[in-house]
Amino acid sequence: MTKLYDVVVKGLDSARARLLSMAPTIRRKFARKALRKGAELVKKLAASPSVVPVLGRPIYRRGVMIRKPGTLRDAIQIRNSKDTNRTGDVGVFVNVKPAKGGDRGKYSPNDPYYWRWVMFRTKTNQNPRPFLQIGATQLEGPALAEIEKSLAQDLPTLNQGTLF
Repeated sequence: MTKLYDVVVKGLDSARARLLSMAPTIRRKFARKALRKGAELVKKLAASPSVVPVLGRPIYRRGVMIRKPGTLRDAIQIRNSKDTNRTGDVGVFVNVKPAKGGDRGKYSPNDPYYWRWVMFRTKTNQNPRPFLQIGATQLEGPALAEIEKSLAQDLPTLNQGTLF
């Protein structure tokens, strides 16, 4: 005759609740940091002088500077994705960040509004410079390795329980 044993597990609900409460912090703190480190390599290549065109000297119209060298290069930024934040996930992207509202327009030396004409083929630009796509070539190799390295460095912090 076999005897059945009753097993009572205590603390499982609290452990589950603690793990669920850690998930948003892990996403925001560790995953976003790792994604930004990977995106930094993409940004570095996309903004390099050999990839993105940079003016040789400022352009003036009627004595007022309307284009300064490096505006497009300096506007390439790593930004947080609002779409993924709404769903509770994290994400980053590398893109050209437009100028602030009062500093916009084609006669503003700080507005990189013309990046689309540089990057894509148009009637007037038959030789586009796809600098963001060239930067994205880093994603599968060095950028992914950098993301993995960053996450591996943060694992001891998670294992020690010093997250909170």
